[in-house]
Amino acid sequence: MKHRAPAVEAMQIQAVEVGEAENGYQPVHLRTDRGTVALRHYPVPGTRPAAVWVGGVGGDWDSPARGLYPRLCEALTQERIASLRVRFRRPGNLTESVLDVLAGPHYLEQAGVTAVALTGHSFGGAVVIQAAAAAPRVRTVVALATQSYGAAPAATLAPRCSLLLIHGTADEVLPPCCAQSVYALAGEPKRLVLYEGAGHVLDEVAAQVEQVVHAWIGEQLSRAGPTVGGVQPRSTQSQEVAMEPHPSGGQDPTLKDEQGREALQEEPADPTLKDAQAGQPRAVPPPGGTPQPAAGPTDATEP
Repeated sequence: MKHRAPAVEAMQIQAVEVGEAENGYQPVHLRTDRGTVALRHYPVPGTRPAAVWVGGVGGDWDSPARGLYPRLCEALTQERIASLRVRFRRPGNLTESVLDVLAGPHYLEQAGVTAVALTGHSFGGAVVIQAAAAAPRVRTVVALATQSYGAAPAATLAPRCSLLLIHGTADEVLPPCCAQSVYALAGEPKRLVLYEGAGHVLDEVAAQVEQVVHAWIGEQLSRAGPTVGGVQPRSTQSQEVAMEPHPSGGQDPTLKDEQGREALQEEPADPTLKDAQAGQPRAVPPPGGTPQPAAGPTDATEP
């Protein structure tokens, strides 16, 4: 049987277009050789830390937990943490979506940002984990109701990049064992929080999720140091965003088709993996079985 060799994926940023500010953010369009990446930038002049936010397989500007993303984008600017929301060009395509996310920190770096937090929901959880593994300036990842398919690079993040996983126990799209399997892969620092009775979008615990994510990002990015004078992003120079295969043995994003089906690969797929677009879960609990959470959030962080 023939196997597809891993390939280096890259995207050339050919031009940057920044629009007039509206509703607290600047619309930004990155013109690339693979299409246009749309961003919403909540700038903080002269700051070093920033947060990047992406939704799930539905694409567009979707946000979990009753509009969590725009609320935290605005709140974090008051703490001198800039934010950038990224809209996928091809929602559901893992490789292309990772490149979209990588373009975000690359854009922010041109403005002087040196430390980045990545947050993704559902399909977007695997996207930000893969992006973090390829972006040295990423200091923390927040994965909300994540799929575990494509999240194997979580094993490569520590100690440079911390990981926060949040999941609802009543998630009927991606069961909580998806987050548990990713948590088992990751090194310290890491944290897993389970919310009793919460579904996939986490609307039932929106306030609690906002509090936890807000505090986590602020704490993890506090290591970035004092703010410095910013530099305006370059608007015309061609730049490359590249995503290389990871030598950790995890699944390479080039080995997944647009429908989330497994492509040919050297090793059999981990049975704990589940695709957000698959019809039936094929996730299994970690060794020892799935713990039964108590009422309210359960912090599964290991001591």
